This record gives sequence, C-alpha cells and structure tokens, in this order.
Amino acid sequence: MSRLLYADFARLWKSKIFWIMEIFMAVYAGALCINAWQTSRNHAIDSWNLYFFNELLFVQLILAVLVSFYIGAEYGEGTIRNKLAVGHLRIHVYLSNLIVSYAAGIIGVCTFNVVSLALGLTLIGAEQTIANMWIPMQVIWLSLFMIMTYVSLFVMVSMAGGSKAGKAVVNLILGIAFLMATLVVQLAVVSWGDYPPSQPGARLCLLADTWLPSNQVMDAVTGLEYSRMYPVHMLVLTVFFTGIGMYAFSRKEIS
Repeated sequence: MSRLLYADFARLWKSKIFWIMEIFMAVYAGALCINAWQTSRNHAIDSWNLYFFNELLFVQLILAVLVSFYIGAEYGEGTIRNKLAVGHLRIHVYLSNLIVSYAAGIIGVCTFNVVSLALGLTLIGAEQTIANMWIPMQVIWLSLFMIMTYVSLFVMVSMAGGSKAGKAVVNLILGIAFLMATLVVQLAVVSWGDYPPSQPGARLCLLADTWLPSNQVMDAVTGLEYSRMYPVHMLVLTVFFTGIGMYAFSRKEIS
C-alpha cells in the first residue's frame, strides 16, 4: 500500500490538471481579494467568510474534473493493469487513488485559503479581516468532510473505467446537480427563517439541507444554524460511495 501511495503521489505532482487547479485556485483567490479590497474602500465588509471560503461552493466542479482526468490517465496509460499484474490488491489500488485524490482536493482548498488570507491581511488589514470572519474552524472542519464525500463519489465513477472525457462529463453533471440543489435549498432555508413550512415538499427540502455536503458547509459559512450531525452524514455518504465503488471495481475486468 505504501508503494502505491508513493507512486500515486509522484504521479500527482507531475499531473498537469493538478497544477492547473492550483493556478486557478490562486488566481481566483487573488481576484476575490482585490474585489474585497475595492469594496472595503467604500463599504464595510460584513462577512469575510464569503470571500475566504468562496471556493467551497463550487469546489465539487473542480474535483470532478481533477479526479476524472487523474484516474482516467491511469486507465489510459495502463497503470492500473500494471499495478494488478505485479500483485497489488484491488482494494489497495482503489484506496490509494481515493487517498491521493482527497489529498489533492485538500491542497487545492489550502492554496485558495492561504492566498486569500495573505492578500486579505495585506490589502484589507488584520483587524477588519479577522473581525468579520465567522467560526472559521467549524467551516474548515466541515469542508474536510465535504471534500471527502465529493471525492469518494467522483472516484466511484472514475474507477468504473471509460474515457477520461466521458467520466469528466458524468462527474461534472453530478457536481452541477449538487451545486444547483445547494442553491435551491439555501434560498428556501433563508426565505423560511425560523419558521419553515409544514408541507411535504418543505420537509423534503429540510432533509436535503442536512444531507447535501455543500449545503452543510454553506450553512456554517453564511452563519445559519447547523447540526453537529453534519460530519456524520457526510461520513455515511463517503462510506456508501466508497463501498459501491470498491464492489464495482472488484468485479471489473481490467484488460
């Protein structure tokens, strides 16, 4: 397993799609900070969270592309076939890709946050930046579980085989669906306030509020009340997606 992780991390550092993600995260963080600095010259910033954690709303789209092309390259280059041929267990091959993909997602988010915080402190100042940042540790804690859930979903799809482009399309569709669902639920919850409607549709929306990974993080980012069960829900989804993916990969013919 350790040899697999070493080889997969070495391949990650050479991956062009990984470094494109890193550049995008850094540039996007810089653009948001410049926008925040310009805004702060005329108006007080009510919440630095919306700048500092902005990437968490759409990070699943970036992960969808990254995971699809990273794992797709393993199939395209015959790397997975070679790993199995030399005696590596399928479960180890699967877990190694899962761990490396998760690490890549964490690195991307850290890049965004480091650039965002550095420029925020430089351009806007420590007092205003830190004073308007709400519960950052809870958001960071939830985001770790959110990234893990999305990565497990995209790895499940990617390890099923097929073309890199095809897997990227499927994963992007899933990522967009989660994003749209998050936006719908967020708008509904904000409009209800403390008194959600009692209709069946509203109860379904509240259920989605507690199980959508992005929605759980956005509750914390925007200062809405969130449940301590959120990490448990995301862990359950991670185990579910990983279990299905491992089962499918164990039965897949690798040629």
